[in-house]
Amino acid sequence: MEREPDHAASIQILQDLLEDPEARMTAASLLEPVYIRRSAWKELVGIDSLRLKYKRRSGTASDWTKRIAQVYEEADRDSGRSLSNW
Repeated sequence: MEREPDHAASIQILQDLLEDPEARMTAASLLEPVYIRRSAWKELVGIDSLRLKYKRRSGTASDWTKRIAQVYEEADRDSGRSLSNW
């Protein structure tokens, strides 16, 4: 069986699961490589923001704050424009 990492229906299901409090961290982990491969920086910041909210509750938010800043920097290098222009 051939793997299809950008299967649109599967990605949509995972994106829908981001709304489910019990499934959102798993969905975010599965979507992360998809968003990186696609250079979908806005979406990557979105899932990192969810992770940040989750980690803030447990007191370990600094790693995700740094990651979000790195994604903004990478997006600026890739596109020559900031995420705020999307």
